[in-house]
Amino acid sequence: MSMSIAAARGRLQALGVTPAVLAPPSQRHLDRVKELQATFEKEITDIRGKADKRISESEQHRRELVAENRLHKKLLRERLIEERRQADRVELCQRRGFRKFLADIGGTLGPTEQRQWLDEISGDFDDRDNPLVKKIASFLQHVWMSEAIDIRDCADPRLANGTASRKGRWIEIGPLRNLRLCLIALHETGHVVHAELLDYREVVAEDKFHKISVPAELESWRWTVAKTPVWTEDMHGDMTRFLNSYRRYATSDEATAIDQLCSNLNFRRVQLRIAIGE
Repeated sequence: MSMSIAAARGRLQALGVTPAVLAPPSQRHLDRVKELQATFEKEITDIRGKADKRISESEQHRRELVAENRLHKKLLRERLIEERRQADRVELCQRRGFRKFLADIGGTLGPTEQRQWLDEISGDFDDRDNPLVKKIASFLQHVWMSEAIDIRDCADPRLANGTASRKGRWIEIGPLRNLRLCLIALHETGHVVHAELLDYREVVAEDKFHKISVPAELESWRWTVAKTPVWTEDMHGDMTRFLNSYRRYATSDEATAIDQLCSNLNFRRVQLRIAIGE
């Protein structure tokens, strides 16, 4: 049972006990309490401020690192693209210079030079309004987006070449302005997205610098003919030419696979697949 202070004081007085009367706190005490409280609040504010500063500095540092990393990747990508463009420019100038040299000395173009010259003419041909070119371009755009492939439009279209990195998931190609360039883009895309192989057997090319994997080339072309929405005689002929350039590096089984891919029967199979909408 509770009682008030006054009631308790009355009981104590009845018992002969006089409670001591406490003096009010001194001004010194009040000032000191106020000073201690203010010091405490300032210290707490300082502690929180230092923590906020550390958090802010850490977040800013991370943002800056991300920005620097993105810029580094962007500049690296642009440098690689420029390296490719300039390498192609040198190659094109050398080819043209050699043809002029042959003409100046009264020589004639060999099979390789004739093929290169035709490639340059084909690369200059702008056929982007062709419905077949548009169909392949639309298909490739979908694949590139769904497969998150970095497309570097930096290969000179007058050179029949393209490059792909399966590990880096990027390809270097020319603009999709005719069926020949579309075919190259299909093939390079195939290098990135084809099914994994058990054996990527590689050999050193005749230039003693590049490495060639005939199994990877075959698998990329298999993907191309299995997925392309368009297949013409010229595209089949270009595939045949490209694949036959690897024949000297192929095993007997790989040479048989090249023959099967390049056969007229396979050409008809691809056309039938496209015709029935598979």
